[in-house]
Parts: sequence; structure tokens; C-alpha cells
Amino acid sequence: MNINIAPTVNINSILRDWTERQPTRRLFAFVNSRGEALEDYDYAGFSERVDTLAAALLAEKSLQPGDRVVLSYQPGLELVAALFACSKVGLIPIPTPPLSAFDFVAWVGRIDHIVEDSGASLWLTCGRTLEFFAEGRHRYTDPLPRAAADRLAAVPVVETTAIETDPDAVVTERPHPIAFLQYTS
Repeated sequence: MNINIAPTVNINSILRDWTERQPTRRLFAFVNSRGEALEDYDYAGFSERVDTLAAALLAEKSLQPGDRVVLSYQPGLELVAALFACSKVGLIPIPTPPLSAFDFVAWVGRIDHIVEDSGASLWLTCGRTLEFFAEGRHRYTDPLPRAAADRLAAVPVVETTAIETDPDAVVTERPHPIAFLQYTS
């Protein structure tokens, strides 16, 4: 039996198709508890964000198609854009739970295990997660969480929220047959 493991239809080809059909239609909205949009994207804007992040990932010369990338974000749409960007350039994203100021020890232990087990070569995140991480590293000096935090700090990191969207960014798709890895509790 011959199975095509690299189909021509993937999340990015579908996004491209819908962006061409309805570029100004709302695609995503992240809302608060009152239903007010805190951030949103139309198809064209989201495609621009994905291409910008994908171009930044391609600029990371050490990355190869099939490399694993940990995604650690606070709630919002940047995680979704990062996931699409990884898919677009053939990287395998590993979404993780968000870090809060209250669960550093458990979180860093879990992420340390994911990085070690998956062989992740890059950490994509947002500025707020990096702030929580720095606070946790400073606050917790016990040997186990400290060692896990030090190992995670050694993984190259890209703060995607610091990257300005470039409407002229264009990236050729090179999808990988594995869409993402999910670690569960």
C-alpha cells in the first residue's frame, strides 16, 4: 500500500486559498470574558503575520526541516500564528501550557522534560512568558527547578512578539508530514 505522507493540501495551502477568496474577512478573534475582542486577524493580516514569523524561522540557520520547536505563549493569537509559521517551513511545533507566576516549578519541570524528550532545538515564546521565566529563575534556587530552568535557558529562544509584521514577507511552503507534537499530562 502506497501512502502519500506529504499531501499537497495542508493548513497553509488552505489558509492561502481562503486568503485569496476573502482577504478582509475576520479569521480569528481573541476575546475577554465580556466578549470584547482583545486582538483579531482577518485572513490577509494573519497570512502576513505567518509569513513574517516563517521568514524569521528560516533566518535561524541552525534549523532544518523536521526540527522540533517548543511553543510557550500566554493566551492569545500569537501561538496560532507561530504554529502556522512552523508548519509553513517544515518545523514541528510542540505547543505547551502557558507559564504563570504561580506555577513555575511544575511548568519548568514539564517543559524541561518535553525539550529533553523531543530534542527541541528552539523555543518560540512571547515577552510575558520570558518575564515570568526570568522571575521564576530568580526566585527559585532549589536544585531541581533551578537545573531545569538552566537547561531551558540554554535552548535558543525567539521572542516572536518582538518581531514586527512585514507585509512584504514571502515564504515558500515546505510542509512536513508531522503537523505538531502534543504532550499530555
